[in-house]
Amino acid sequence: MAFRGTRGIMGIGTLIIFIATILVAAVAAAVLISTSNVLQQRSLLVGQEARKAITDAVEVVSILAASDYQTETFNNFEVLVRLSPGSDPLQMRNFNLQYISPTYDQAAVLLYDDNETEMQVGSINLTENTTLFDLDGDGIDDWVILVKNVSGTTNEGVRFWLTSLGLNGNWSDDISIGRDISSASGANVTFNLDETAITYDEDIYGYISITGATDTDDVLIPSMNITVEEIPEECDFDLLPPETHYCYNIMNGNDDYVLGNGERFKIYYKVKTENLVGLGEDFMFIFTTEKGRISEARARTPDVIISTKTKLWPLG
Repeated sequence: MAFRGTRGIMGIGTLIIFIATILVAAVAAAVLISTSNVLQQRSLLVGQEARKAITDAVEVVSILAASDYQTETFNNFEVLVRLSPGSDPLQMRNFNLQYISPTYDQAAVLLYDDNETEMQVGSINLTENTTLFDLDGDGIDDWVILVKNVSGTTNEGVRFWLTSLGLNGNWSDDISIGRDISSASGANVTFNLDETAITYDEDIYGYISITGATDTDDVLIPSMNITVEEIPEECDFDLLPPETHYCYNIMNGNDDYVLGNGERFKIYYKVKTENLVGLGEDFMFIFTTEKGRISEARARTPDVIISTKTKLWPLG
């Protein structure tokens, strides 16, 4: 018996298999193309992030520290930095450092004056409390008063009431105004007190400056310029809160909070007395931004102090 339709049936089956093969190949190709696009995009992003991680860095040019012969310790670190070659400019408001020594570890942020509180004080005398703003951050306004015979002299001074210190020690350290105004009515007494830190122990709560003249006994009068503020105008070790903040001076560059190409900033940082670095000790600075760690510098103090200021970096 002859089956004349068999060849036609076999041809249809082959066609179906061929079409199915093409469809599978097309789907596979689409998947491969999609996957390659995703991988390409990811590789570009990873490359960009890697580039930023590599180039967004600072180079430590030198580290200096004040040396104390008597205590054989080091403090008041001056860290000179610049951008690493090829790095993008860095926003200093987002630039933090971490100080690590054998016995202490502390992160510090920039001390800067955006949105700071500043107050022009009316007058200060011996008997009345002059109300200020909240200096110590406990939500309660603090105040200031005039005091006599500061530091064993006949000079007057100012003393601040800091509520956060508690009932047993609310007073700040006395700040001498450098003049005796007990007889100011007979002869005007002129002042020029530069920014001075309001302190208790080694902590800083604000700053006061006084200029002008008084003609009233034991009173700093309203016509004088008496300013109390949160943030100092200058970057100086005497005005820098220890350990939690740093400041910088511009060695060359623009005053725009940005470390740019060709610019050099000298960073100031200090620790409290209890955390001073001794002879022959290792310490390090780690520099970070919002993207994470960007560079670090390890240093070691010498075994002998031979000058009032010691170079600690580069090593050797």
